[in-house]
Amino acid sequence: MKRYDSIGRVGHIFETDQQVVTDLVIPSGKEIPEHHVDYTVVVVPIKGKVIFSGHDFETELAPGSFVRMLPNESHSLKAIEDSELFVIKSKLEK
Repeated sequence: MKRYDSIGRVGHIFETDQQVVTDLVIPSGKEIPEHHVDYTVVVVPIKGKVIFSGHDFETELAPGSFVRMLPNESHSLKAIEDSELFVIKSKLEK
């Protein structure tokens, strides 16, 4: 067992060939441009608010809500407030 505290920057918490868990920190007003990954992804806000956009999709994410994406879905994020999110990328068996 290991305890983690926010370190105020991006960092991998866990990484294997099948899964990556990242602590993602985005300062207010900053954006992560459109991109995609070949994983199933779950984005879980820990603090702050972000606008999460994808093809025909846009929502405000804050603690208490999350987004799940299929592999290769293009998406982008913009922080409305200083934000921290857990990004869980998994290669799921078919």
